[in-house]
Amino acid sequence: MRVAKAVALGVAMLGFTPGASAQVLEDLSPAAIRQQVAPGDAVRAGVKDGRTFELTVVSVEAETLTGTTFENRRFRIRYSALSSLEITGKAAAATTGVVALPGPKDSVRTWFGLNFGLVSGSIDLPCASPGDSDCSEDGTFTSFGANVTVAGPVAARLRAVHGNEDTDKRPLETAILVGPRIAQDFYVMIGASTVHNADDEYPGDADGIAWELVYAPTSLAGAGMEVSLHGATGDDLTYGGISFGMRFGKLR
Repeated sequence: MRVAKAVALGVAMLGFTPGASAQVLEDLSPAAIRQQVAPGDAVRAGVKDGRTFELTVVSVEAETLTGTTFENRRFRIRYSALSSLEITGKAAAATTGVVALPGPKDSVRTWFGLNFGLVSGSIDLPCASPGDSDCSEDGTFTSFGANVTVAGPVAARLRAVHGNEDTDKRPLETAILVGPRIAQDFYVMIGASTVHNADDEYPGDADGIAWELVYAPTSLAGAGMEVSLHGATGDDLTYGGISFGMRFGKLR
């Protein structure tokens, strides 16, 4: 681990040229920061909650600055949250035209999530008489859910969705899913689903293929939000829904 950090430090140092002294930015307005800070610069960013971040700048956006630490952890800081900003090393591009940017964000996040949503589905039921051709039922109702997720370049999730349907026993789905990160903070997963108590007239459990598209933005705090489109498709049951929830854990 110490060797890896030393190598990372050496590589990062190749990407910028240290100045004689740190340049303290007196003007922390978005326009001033965008004018003076460039990708590849090394900066020391102080935020109003008292923390300080030593970063190599990846991007300078309209309202935020994004950078990575030597451990390849990525942080996005809003200019409005800054209490101080120092440029401790300028990008080598100023003299060579080449900037070595940090690698992709591969830190692993782990969280427990709770959510509320709306689901809609249909189920094929045993027909009461041989002459019946369509014995399916469908409906839309609210749901409550929970999940445990481990997410890096690939994510794995255990989820439970409890349907608030007007039946003697409320339906409960349990599922295990896995899939890649397809964009920053977006994951797509597929897996196996089992719906217990699918309907009062349905014998046993209904199995199917589970799917989910999750938006889980990075958070500097220990809590954050998530939005997901989720569902399952099987021989007898199909459902889809949307959920909004809160996550608690390591979210960056």
